[in-house]
Amino acid sequence: MRTNAFQDPEPEALAFKIRSAEMPDLPPPVPYMEIFVHSPRVEGIHLRGGKVARGGLRWSDRRDDFRTEILSLLKAQMVKNAVIVPVGAKGGFFPKQLPPPTDREAFLTEGREAYKVFVRTLLSVTDNRVGEEIVPPTGVVRLDGDDPYFVVAADKGTATFSDTANAISLDAGFWLGDAFASGGSQGYDHKKMGITARGAWISVERHFREMGSMSPSIRSTSSGSATCRAMSSVTACCSAGRSGWWRRSTTATSSLTPIRIRRRALPSGSGCSICRARPGRIITRA
Repeated sequence: MRTNAFQDPEPEALAFKIRSAEMPDLPPPVPYMEIFVHSPRVEGIHLRGGKVARGGLRWSDRRDDFRTEILSLLKAQMVKNAVIVPVGAKGGFFPKQLPPPTDREAFLTEGREAYKVFVRTLLSVTDNRVGEEIVPPTGVVRLDGDDPYFVVAADKGTATFSDTANAISLDAGFWLGDAFASGGSQGYDHKKMGITARGAWISVERHFREMGSMSPSIRSTSSGSATCRAMSSVTACCSAGRSGWWRRSTTATSSLTPIRIRRRALPSGSGCSICRARPGRIITRA
């Protein structure tokens, strides 16, 4: 659909925008569109489920199959976003010139520079909006019509990169400015506000509502598993004052012992930002 290969000056990385939905034999879920980025310094992919879609950019450590990784994340993102926007998006990049991880500062610096190349290249094939007018990128032949909606967010390895992405957006004169990447200093703190947990509970509320019941007095039983570092759904149950049955696992072992989730009032400012439960205290054995 588009490439920056013929732009002048020569781009720092090549970008190829592909309408995935029209390509045969792709494994599901098939994205609506994807942009592949390639250079000696970084490779990456950005997958979108539709024209209006959002999702984070991940620093991938899977050189040979990062598209497979991002595709699986896109599927989860589309499910998670179902009650927010119709579809989701996901991107990932692999830095190819990283120094040894023992040099932590140099390692992180090169990762951030690779991220900058990736974001600039994505924007190099993206339409801009000036007032009511859609302005296509220079030196790019478009076969897909107007497509100015492009936003990103933080993800694994890029939690502190949103301000960097927004600076690139502002420097390029992109119409979204510092709203291009969510989670920056001008946005909201995703973890502090408990966005994932709150979103999980909103999805549960919708599920109960569609079954014809949303009374908080009704007992409900849940089952699932989560690591000690990923208890969003458990926290969501706590935030609503509900209880359920869960199975907890650690990153090394899995325990099948049922646990009951109980809401506990603790001093303000301690523990979970939603229910004030300290780690290890929101669950007790049944």
